[in-house]
Amino acid sequence: MGFRSFSHPTLRRNVWTLWLWLGFLPAVSSATDFEGRVEDDESGEAVPGVDVRLPELDRTSVTDAFGIFHFHDVEPGRYRLDMLRIGYRNEHLTVEMEGAESKKRFLLHATPLEVPGLIVTGVVDGRLPGEVVRPTEVVSGRRLSRQLSDTVAKTLEGTAGVTIAHFGPATSKPTIRGLSGDRVLMLQDGERVGDVAGSGADHASATEVLSAERIEVVRGPAALIHGGNALGGVVNVVTRDIPHLRPDHTHASVTVRGETVTPSGALGAHLLHAFGPATLRLEGTARRAGDVQTPVGVLMSSDVQKEGLALGLGFSQDAAHGGGSYRFHHSNYGVPGGMVGGHPDGVRIDVVQHRAGLLLESHDAIGPFCHGKFTATGSSYRQDEFEAGGILGTHFGVDALEGRALLDIEGSGLLADGTVGTGLRWESNTVAGQLDTPASQEVAGTAYGVLGWSLAPFKLDLGLRFDTHQIRPDDHFVSATIGEVRTRTFSALSGAIGGLLNFGQGWSVGASLSRAYRAPSPAELFSEGPHLAAYTFEVGNPELDIEAGFGLDALARIDREHLQMEVALFQNRISGYIYPRATGEISRLQLPIYQYVGEQAQFSGLEGRLAWLLWPDLVLEGTLSYVRAELEGGEPLPWIPPLTGRLALRWETAAYFFEGAVSGAGSQSRVAEFETPTDGYLVPQLVTGLRWFASGVLQQVSLSVENLWNSEYRNHLSRVKEVAPEPGRNVYLVYKMEI
Repeated sequence: MGFRSFSHPTLRRNVWTLWLWLGFLPAVSSATDFEGRVEDDESGEAVPGVDVRLPELDRTSVTDAFGIFHFHDVEPGRYRLDMLRIGYRNEHLTVEMEGAESKKRFLLHATPLEVPGLIVTGVVDGRLPGEVVRPTEVVSGRRLSRQLSDTVAKTLEGTAGVTIAHFGPATSKPTIRGLSGDRVLMLQDGERVGDVAGSGADHASATEVLSAERIEVVRGPAALIHGGNALGGVVNVVTRDIPHLRPDHTHASVTVRGETVTPSGALGAHLLHAFGPATLRLEGTARRAGDVQTPVGVLMSSDVQKEGLALGLGFSQDAAHGGGSYRFHHSNYGVPGGMVGGHPDGVRIDVVQHRAGLLLESHDAIGPFCHGKFTATGSSYRQDEFEAGGILGTHFGVDALEGRALLDIEGSGLLADGTVGTGLRWESNTVAGQLDTPASQEVAGTAYGVLGWSLAPFKLDLGLRFDTHQIRPDDHFVSATIGEVRTRTFSALSGAIGGLLNFGQGWSVGASLSRAYRAPSPAELFSEGPHLAAYTFEVGNPELDIEAGFGLDALARIDREHLQMEVALFQNRISGYIYPRATGEISRLQLPIYQYVGEQAQFSGLEGRLAWLLWPDLVLEGTLSYVRAELEGGEPLPWIPPLTGRLALRWETAAYFFEGAVSGAGSQSRVAEFETPTDGYLVPQLVTGLRWFASGVLQQVSLSVENLWNSEYRNHLSRVKEVAPEPGRNVYLVYKMEI
């Protein structure tokens, strides 16, 4: 009797589980070994270092020096097979596993164009880039290797619709379509990071980019699965802390990075090892960087040091998957001084975070549902801001617990896919020091549903989400400055509808309409005092209401073998847009006073990206982004990026590449009151690199030169642009090895 002959699913699962744990299977089992050889489709030569995945079985393997991969003990049947390799087009195939030992030959097509594979952020299930209704971009593979920097925002530089806001190098954060703060939802493996990066320009994100597998950017306010408050979009750093694929042999990687614009070095390493049904993931990172050199001198108090550790354990057996993770983050960095109200020697910020996660998944069908998933995360975050002499100026503390449950709907007929879910989040916020914000408790609940229909050549997505959010300060009182500090409750309905029409041969057009919401933060409601690291005197407003954004997107997309292009037009009208308005007054501590207000605002613009294979190994790439943001009466909003763009010409083969690029921005003269305008600039960059496979190890090295002419220029979104320009000429080296 073979394994498939067990008719009762529970009995069959128990036998399968027993084999996984004891390491043996009866000789009569129908399971077989699956072996394949991967070759270059033109030369016929073996392709080593290909990441081969069987996602339905949570299994992964890597081809050896002869292009061979193995999967042991695979039950006969039909499976999806994914093959990913830097320098080659990703392949997503369906294969039949026969009862006897299976040996197959696969071909990969070398291409210098980036093919990011399945997108997992902001969609019901993994989708190919050409199937996503929203404007979406992925930084992975070769592009991630070329652009890898010290922060997520810097790594995303040049991405359509994304610009960088910073208060010194350590605090770089992405701005999407002119929206920043917690309007851009920062995720790691699909879960909130749990820091305070969105509440202050001087606050750094607790994400680490050294170990990222990919970074996905969803532009626009319709990422309903992850959060209704993402008015600008979502940035998801995918690291797989909880391993979702069980490798057939040990995987490991080491990344080393250094640069000349600041005395620095960074090291990251991770290990993936399977034993029985379990997979262990270990990660360690460390970074040290001194003060940054600019064309006019050293920017004092711009140094940073970071350490991180992550541990994850995943379990896979039959139709179930689960696991847990722990991540530790510590950083200590400087915030430059010298501006109005700023300390001459700057401010130091010390951050410590502990974060734990839990994942439970089932692929057993339950009625109309084909997949269930439960995630839980807990984090403890502490941030201390020190003035000169080590005096504590401000302390931030955030303790958070969040749980989410979702069920995927099995497609049938016109219904292609769908999911329904619910979530609950609790958060405790404390602020101490000179910034007088009362401690508060937040409770937020949500329920949502997203459905996708497919009627070739048309695809339709429809989503609806309900959120309720309560902010309860520990103390209720009346302030003579800001008014009544009390419990506030906000509820809102979000929704999105989008369609994509595929004309065939890679041509498609799409449009989407969405409504998203964001509740004001405790800082925006209740702040009253100096925030010394940001060099501002912040005045909250307890009467603020929700921000409600109505977004319209239209896009045209080409996704062909020799040409990839996407152009999007957007408009986002936000009712009750909350921002700190400069009053023009100076506090008793000689800090400029900012008052939080909520007004009607509109953000309109365009963005585009292009990758064109001009010659077999020659690629022309470009991005362009523009946003115009103003209040209802036409008054410009503060901190809005000017027209930005990047143009690059790259010669690339599977073994080496060379790229020349120029990045630039137009002048920004549409500024708010008391805001400084900036001039336009063009900055050249050169990048070259090699990749090779030796002794079972895939190795990559890239050398980049940024700001080639050591030009003096200023980023409009820099909070230190009045005292220092952007960094000068910078040569940086990145080396990565993978086994």
